[in-house]
Amino acid sequence: MHKLKISLAVTLAIIMVFLFVPGRVLADTGTYKIDDYNVTLTPQPDGSVNIAYYQQWTVLSGNIPWITVGLPNTAYTITGSGSNAANIRDDSGSGWDGVYIGLDKTYYPNQSFAVSFTVNDRNLLTESADNWSINFTPGWYDNATIGTMDINLVSPINPYEYTFNPAPSSIIGNTITWEQTDLPGGNQFNVTFSSTDRSFIAEGAMPAQTTSFASTSSNQTDGFISLAIIIFFVLILVLVIRNAVKRSRNRASYTSPAVSPIANKPYLNSQASLEDQKKELEANKDQVNEYIISEKDKIPDDEKEKQINDFAAQHNLSVNGDNWVDNQGNTYNNNLLWMLIMMNSMNASQNITRTANTGLLGRGQRPGIISPPSYHVSCACACVACACACACACAGGHGAGCTVKLKDLKSGNAND
Repeated sequence: MHKLKISLAVTLAIIMVFLFVPGRVLADTGTYKIDDYNVTLTPQPDGSVNIAYYQQWTVLSGNIPWITVGLPNTAYTITGSGSNAANIRDDSGSGWDGVYIGLDKTYYPNQSFAVSFTVNDRNLLTESADNWSINFTPGWYDNATIGTMDINLVSPINPYEYTFNPAPSSIIGNTITWEQTDLPGGNQFNVTFSSTDRSFIAEGAMPAQTTSFASTSSNQTDGFISLAIIIFFVLILVLVIRNAVKRSRNRASYTSPAVSPIANKPYLNSQASLEDQKKELEANKDQVNEYIISEKDKIPDDEKEKQINDFAAQHNLSVNGDNWVDNQGNTYNNNLLWMLIMMNSMNASQNITRTANTGLLGRGQRPGIISPPSYHVSCACACVACACACACACAGGHGAGCTVKLKDLKSGNAND
């Protein structure tokens, strides 16, 4: 049993570590497709880039109350949102950069919704002494196809003064567009372009790449937080295992009165007949039931079987199938014999006052013991050890089925 508890503790601790470490732990709540995915890039004079996102989704199965959208880096500021986006927040961490969008309601199969939002990115445009460039890949979805994806560049310079890869699908006015259709799940669409015309960048504007410290600092902070949480739960895991091992050793070092050598087993000294012992058990079922509960984890099954055999031999019982039979033809099962054994062991070890006339246990409370307020409580616990014995011990309570067991006990037929 203690090995099982240790294994459960280890498993629980490992699960908790993975649950509480920051990262991409969000899981899809449904399946979906993206009908339209549109991104528009607008470079700014300060070297930053305004990025406008628009997505239209259709739910295929399950439900979708929120979505995430991947961004190029963490050096961005959210500047707006719309359509069916109820709220939006930064969700970057542990190697993933992007936003979490809570929808205005939960959407179900065959329903569609759209989200739009804008960010200002300070680390997408890179500069050198003689040119500037952008290398951009929209966030992709491993489990969703994309019907149409458009990447638009609102050019701040002559739209024909670029080097493109791949070539754009169209140039209309100062808007350059790349288009892909029917992208399978997991496919990425990347565009790069550069130009030597730096005329739109303000004089003295800070090169965008120098702001990358914000992204690095954020990732370092996430790393430290993750490490701290991992260490915390590892310490909890160590303490849980240590406590389980300590309890196991304490149990191993404990010697129950019922596990003593046979010469010292007090229940073998009882000279009362089995029928008298059954009456005693009937009169004191509450105390016996409590004692069984307190001792049930201390007696190995093989020792329990040996003690039943010894007890049966003392009373000249013979085996008849799964039961024991005395010289008068009365039948007893192992559960009943075990309850009698535990009752006699309890009598010898607890120094309980006996009545003067019968020599049986008194009906009053055992010193220091408070009977449970309901037979059902103690019965439920005792049933873990032996179902039939529990039913007998609970006889006289208010649970269905106990009355039948009590009749069997009085008649000497304690069947499984």
